[in-house]
Amino acid sequence: MFEALIRWEQANNQNVNYVSKGSNPFTEHYSAVKAEISDPSDPTTQLNTRLIQTLIDCDDIIIAGEAGSHCVKNTVEDIADGFGDDTYVQKMTLLVDGVSPVISPFVDFPAIQASFIANMVKRGMKTAKTTDF
Repeated sequence: MFEALIRWEQANNQNVNYVSKGSNPFTEHYSAVKAEISDPSDPTTQLNTRLIQTLIDCDDIIIAGEAGSHCVKNTVEDIADGFGDDTYVQKMTLLVDGVSPVISPFVDFPAIQASFIANMVKRGMKTAKTTDF
């Protein structure tokens, strides 16, 4: 995927806006948009409103990554909630073959991912395969 991003940058003479997460070791960062528990003294743990506004201004938001039961799930839900209006969720497309759940013999993470996708589709998110998109 990284090579595809580099090709896009070169073809469009633009830079990909990479968003890092997990800069605070004292709280979980499943989501790339905010920490599981925000630290009031650390802005990097609070909702990234600048990113939310950037996404509101986008025409399409394409989603892929690991893991659909954890990080992708929390990031997408936080973005959708951050929009404040599900109209913007319609801009989101999850590439279903570009995401997979954590696998464990103890927890049915594939079911958690499936539930997340179903809930987001109800809110307006689209799904597609990478080959179709």
